[in-house]
Amino acid sequence: MIPFGVAAQGMDDPQVDGFTHEITIYTTGWIIASTTADGNLAAWFSRTGDTTYRLHIRCKLLSDNYDHYRVSRGSHVLLKLVDNSLITLPVMTDVEAGILEIKGSSYTTQYWDATMVFYMSRDDIYKISQADFTGARVEADDKYIDLGMTPKQSLVLNKLAALMLSQNN
Repeated sequence: MIPFGVAAQGMDDPQVDGFTHEITIYTTGWIIASTTADGNLAAWFSRTGDTTYRLHIRCKLLSDNYDHYRVSRGSHVLLKLVDNSLITLPVMTDVEAGILEIKGSSYTTQYWDATMVFYMSRDDIYKISQADFTGARVEADDKYIDLGMTPKQSLVLNKLAALMLSQNN
């Protein structure tokens, strides 16, 4: 499931595991960083049970302007703060970008698309809810993918984190 919000940060429908009956809740997904219209990062948070928190980051790059990419275990996603410090998110599993096609009435656009998942503590999410971000970097195997973050995008990430923290256990 890849949730994406349209009007405002909110919560998507909870997902119930049919075997364990654990409930996972999700915030809606929003673009948090972008290049000059040919790539972006979207983010959303999830929680399973009372304590398993995750940040999901989806990197989507226009295939006309970018080559295929892979992000290997041991690489990082870096979130840059206004004071030039970094929040470093370690990639725990290999992620291979696949082609995503978006079809319009008279065109088809292709993107390289990959989603990375980062396990986090409540304290980590709280820090994200309070930080002022200016950019993000995905350390792909053969290149850095750098994306800018506007104050509005930073605020969106703050609000998504705060929303996840506000959900009752």
